[in-house]
Amino acid sequence: MKIRYLLIIFIFVFIIAKTDNVYAKAYFTTKNGYSLTKEEYDNLSSVFSPTTISILSNEALDLLKNDHTLSKKEDTKYYRFDEWKDNLGNVILSTNIEVDKETAETFHNDFDRSGSDTHTTSMKSLTLQVVQNDQSVRVATLTNTWLSIPSTKSFDVIGLRINNTASYLTLSSISGVQIHDGITINYYGNGSNTKTSNSKHVGISMNIVNNVTNSLQNQLTVVYLAAQGLDAYGAYQHAKSDVTLSQSQNYSFSANGKGGVFKFANSVNPKYDDMQGVHVNF
Repeated sequence: MKIRYLLIIFIFVFIIAKTDNVYAKAYFTTKNGYSLTKEEYDNLSSVFSPTTISILSNEALDLLKNDHTLSKKEDTKYYRFDEWKDNLGNVILSTNIEVDKETAETFHNDFDRSGSDTHTTSMKSLTLQVVQNDQSVRVATLTNTWLSIPSTKSFDVIGLRINNTASYLTLSSISGVQIHDGITINYYGNGSNTKTSNSKHVGISMNIVNNVTNSLQNQLTVVYLAAQGLDAYGAYQHAKSDVTLSQSQNYSFSANGKGGVFKFANSVNPKYDDMQGVHVNF
């Protein structure tokens, strides 16, 4: 009898200890409900940002969380966007030029009203990062960071054009976010804002919220199978005037398009700022 009681107590203690151990391992949970241990999270964070980890697909996390062969390559550019509008809010002229990192990061919002015209200047950075493992998995993350908030807020477009035979895993391996003043808007591969082509090119239209004041970032992440590596071109096109979702998606993916990615229809093309793109072959 005593032995039976001791056995029951032992089993009870074992179950509690095992349960506590399981819960202790859940260090981080993604937006898709995927739990990572601290060791797994630390391994991923050696190459990915917290934002990217939080939106990676479950399939990608299965493949990469314990992979210690991960490495990365990236390309970053900085741009100054100037815009002149008349007193009715119509864009008279806009320019988009590449600047160095120091100029972009030390810039303060410029607002000048001369006569009836308004001139605004904003800065942004564009980074394309590709993470690879020793197999054929490649994760491409394109991030546009506004270093000063734009005056025009409509459907901007962020996208990737792939120049080789790679293909994304599934639609669920496509994810995007717009983070404004700490608030996150999520975009998905099967969403109405997403456009794909040939199972490899991806574009997402993001409607910039009107009430953003302090910080704004747009990001697209896609997981690819790329046995021969990934030759990726990334672009972010800012709407210079109001456009609809349908207009923002009136493009094809082309090396001759804006940023080497988006070839807009003639009626839509003037509405976007023609910012240069970024490129990584890894």
